[in-house]
Amino acid sequence: MGRKRDNILRKFFIFELENNTNICKICQRALKGNYITNLKRHMLDMHKKLYESEIREQENSELSEKKKKISVTFTTNEVKDACVQLVTIEKMPFAVLDSEAFKKLTSQIFSGLEMSPITSRNIMEHVAEKFEIVKTSIINAMKRRLISLKLDIASRHSRGILGVNAQFYEHEAIKIVTLGIIELNKKHTGANLSAEIENILQEFGLMKNQIYSVTSDNGRNIIKSIELMNEEADDSCDDVEYELVHQLNFFDKLMVLQKMTSYHQQLGSSLLQAMRSQMKTMK
Repeated sequence: MGRKRDNILRKFFIFELENNTNICKICQRALKGNYITNLKRHMLDMHKKLYESEIREQENSELSEKKKKISVTFTTNEVKDACVQLVTIEKMPFAVLDSEAFKKLTSQIFSGLEMSPITSRNIMEHVAEKFEIVKTSIINAMKRRLISLKLDIASRHSRGILGVNAQFYEHEAIKIVTLGIIELNKKHTGANLSAEIENILQEFGLMKNQIYSVTSDNGRNIIKSIELMNEEADDSCDDVEYELVHQLNFFDKLMVLQKMTSYHQQLGSSLLQAMRSQMKTMK
């Protein structure tokens, strides 16, 4: 710090080598010799406020954060996934992607990866792309497996939401996935609900003979929808049917049933949480 303060002092003087004299730029007083202590004494005696102000400015400048060049490694997909996660899992509004703070943080990343900036106008393209990847993963995971469904309905401001969760046994553990949070645009009759549920099953490549159990409340419309689904049984794909029965025997039917039942409460909780989040967006 001493050398830096010496430099501050020198700013206020002109040194004349031939006369061995320092001339004060402020008051033009000549100080014999080139001793820093004499310069400092002069500044403290004659120009103290100006000198102290200059020292404070120097200290503040040193405290301010210096820019550093850093090196980070990202792939284009990692950046896309992070942005999708912001507006889905983290539930951030799309407007965040247009904010100056987000642009400042990401502009060099987008430039370095030579990719178009992600904004509120194009984020849904990336969400849809990610959805298809996740959906394909779920379809492959549920293929030729017994499935337990959880159904529930929530209503607000004359609008209804049907939530559909599925759980299945994979790698000696219960896996829970959400198949749909669907806004109901028709009356909540058993027939309409049955059609919506069947659409979900078809979308995820599920056959009715894969449905091991269905958990719901005692709503008459939900119960009726399940009854309607039971009226039409899949009598095709006998090889799949045989494999599902073999699957039960392999894991021990009683053990699987007990584990699936114990997870119904957890399944209902996760579905209800997702539905509540969806309902909050309704006005």
